[in-house]
This record gives sequence, structure tokens and C-alpha cells, in this order.
Amino acid sequence: MGRFLAVIAGNFVHNLLRISPEPLYFERTVLSDDPLSEVGRNRLLVLAAERGQELLTEIDTFLTRIASAERSEAGKKYGVGIYFFEDQPGDGLDWQLNDSLDDDEPVVPVTTTVEEIDVLAGISQKK
Repeated sequence: MGRFLAVIAGNFVHNLLRISPEPLYFERTVLSDDPLSEVGRNRLLVLAAERGQELLTEIDTFLTRIASAERSEAGKKYGVGIYFFEDQPGDGLDWQLNDSLDDDEPVVPVTTTVEEIDVLAGISQKK
């Protein structure tokens, strides 16, 4: 458990403090629009376990294939994690990073409204 907390925090810090030309690390979350029953939760758990494992296996195979060509003693280890979570009621503040196109300007957290995007339909909805 502690390892996952460390990598998530490290990802957040990297994206917050990165210096150009370092890339932004991928970070996405999917959350149900409405509260779900335990049956709904269990169905999501099954889907996440099945499809998440498929994706992780595909990424592991990819990493195995490129390991010899891309190995570097001066390099770092990189990975992707998939996890299930339960949303906790917040304090009414939604936080989002500024998407600054000017890499000389610092990226700072600001309060904002949450914008959810339905990735299947491509529809954006303000909450």
C-alpha cells in the first residue's frame, strides 16, 4: 500500500514541479456520476480487475520487448498503476492544475468547478 501512495505522490509532484522539456505524466480518474449499490460496486470491481489486468499484462509484455534496446544504467524505472477507489466526501473545494502553455510560468493549484467528460460519448458536463 505504501508503495502506491509514494508513486502517486511522486507523480503529482513531478507534474506540479516539472521543468520543460520534461513530459507531464499520465494521470486520469474515472468516477461514477451517481452513487452505486454494492451490486454496482461489485460489477465495477470485476470489470476493473479483468480489464485492468489485461492492460497491465499488455504493458508488461511491451516493457519486456523494449528492455534490451532501451536499457540504461543511468536511466530510471517507469510504470503504470491501476487501482480501485471509493470516493470520500470532500470539503467542497475542487482542485485542478493550471494548464499553462508557457513553460516558464509555474504551475499552481487553483480552485475550480469539476468538469467531467463522458469518454464514451465525448460529452462534457459541468458539476
